[in-house]
Amino acid sequence: MLPSGDPRDVRGGTGFNDAQKIGRGVWRDRILPAQTLWYKVPAGWGQQVRYDVEFANEPTVERGGSTYSYGATQLFTPARFPLAGGGEFTPTTMYGGRPAANAMGGVPVAWTNRYESASRVRPVHAGGDFCISVTLGARAADIARNARIDVVLRVSVLGDELAGPEHNAPAAAGKAGGAVDKNADNKGNSSSAGDSGGTGGAGWTGIAAAAGAGAVVVVIAGLVFVRGRRGRTAQTTRGSA
Repeated sequence: MLPSGDPRDVRGGTGFNDAQKIGRGVWRDRILPAQTLWYKVPAGWGQQVRYDVEFANEPTVERGGSTYSYGATQLFTPARFPLAGGGEFTPTTMYGGRPAANAMGGVPVAWTNRYESASRVRPVHAGGDFCISVTLGARAADIARNARIDVVLRVSVLGDELAGPEHNAPAAAGKAGGAVDKNADNKGNSSSAGDSGGTGGAGWTGIAAAAGAGAVVVVIAGLVFVRGRRGRTAQTTRGSA
């Protein structure tokens, strides 16, 4: 569910470099024709960013014929990969002075959704700051009496944040809505949970263990080889004396 209630004022940035950080809630800004405002929303493993953008009603100028502009939004992953619309999401809507809205969002942050074959699903496999851009078309200047119109964002971050990408990961330490893992470190990584990837769920932990065992075998083999050479050297010396 998207949040409701009175919006809080916010001022969007000009790009990725200064995107205004927001979170769950209702936010209000003002946008000019041909302008793009930028915001960022943090989301972790297991969470999903979902939001609506609402362009406000604005008295129109007297004009002949039909003049329309548009309102648009785009969601970007922490790696700045754009998430396209599709299904329930509508990144662009027509704007003619009356209220208009866009619905956008991404899939939950998960290691396995990179294997999703549906064309409307774009993989999101790293947590961090998701960026939202909001654009008003240039022709809105020919429509609205007051060119700077109100825009409202209703932002939700769905799901509890998990400690990591592994299967059945616990909730991240100290995060609301989930139990605190007593074995988690200060970064929210659980020492008791299995890592992702690898055969049989071994993942990086299994790889590290296998590497350590291999190193021990190499050391033992080296010691046996050196002892064998010393024994042969000693026998040769005694035989030639």
